[in-house]
Amino acid sequence: QPARIISLSSLAHLRGTIDFEDFHYKKGYNKIAAYGNSKLANILFTRQLAHHLKGSSIQVFSVHPGAVYSNLTRYMAPQFVFDYYMRVFMKTTMEGAQTSIYCATEAKQSDEMYFSDCAVGWALEEAKDDVVADKLWKLSEKLVALHDSK
Repeated sequence: QPARIISLSSLAHLRGTIDFEDFHYKKGYNKIAAYGNSKLANILFTRQLAHHLKGSSIQVFSVHPGAVYSNLTRYMAPQFVFDYYMRVFMKTTMEGAQTSIYCATEAKQSDEMYFSDCAVGWALEEAKDDVVADKLWKLSEKLVALHDSK
């Protein structure tokens, strides 16, 4: 201590939802929906982690790096789309790293828990729901058998 913990999220969290009734996608899987759900879960994780660390000198941040032209994007659409069109609108990897660097070095923890473009960002209302964050945290503990004595 002091320390900082950063989780990567995304603006894609706006399309996310935490469906506790179909948590394992037994009703069907969609990679775009799953990505948004996972990014929403990252923000909720950060909120709950902040709750667990309250009173310590550890700060936590959830970061939207922006749309970054990287090796990951080559799986999102045909390569020519990114090479000739999207690349113009996307951040470089160096630009995309700036908010993470900012949160790792100088940002102050915010109740929003979500940062974008080196400032507090706007997050979906569900991303600010402490009840959902707690429920997801407890389900995660159960799924990984965190408190299992075996």
